[in-house]
Amino acid sequence: MTTFALLFNLNNKHIMKTEHVNREQIIKILKGVKGATFATMTIETVPNLRKTDNPYIGKIKKIASHNVCLNFDYQNSVNRQLVREHKENNFKAESTWGEHVTRCIVKKDDKYYIQAKLEKTLDSSFVVNGEIIKRGLIKPFEYARPTTTKQNVEKQVRIIKPKLDNMKELILNHTRYVII
Repeated sequence: MTTFALLFNLNNKHIMKTEHVNREQIIKILKGVKGATFATMTIETVPNLRKTDNPYIGKIKKIASHNVCLNFDYQNSVNRQLVREHKENNFKAESTWGEHVTRCIVKKDDKYYIQAKLEKTLDSSFVVNGEIIKRGLIKPFEYARPTTTKQNVEKQVRIIKPKLDNMKELILNHTRYVII
């Protein structure tokens, strides 16, 4: 069963429909996305942190909202970035990870992942026992963000592949999908 609601912005200019959908329904919706499409995803994960002397292990979650591009072409994205940086656009993407069901749905070990190009992180919070805590408390336990030298660009084309089970919300084509 799908539940509907409407969201209005402060100026009442945009109406956004809200639908509560299950995992199978969101897969079907994502399979219907044609061409490169911008979306906003909210993801809840257990962050990968150093364990030594870390009081948050087993208690912490990270909730992040990202503007992303679904169904993008990784190789073309890197080559366009190379051109913007006045470099030769000769990047060749290597073999992919997992089995691509579509350009944005990847299946690996019977789990589904959403592959997207990260455009911007809108918000990122750490939650311990239901309370948001300051990022500064987590910083000493974070690992450095991995980078790739294969792209040969100053501004990296960043890809995220969150597990579908970790996606809590997807805003796509003026509809807010809440995954239940």
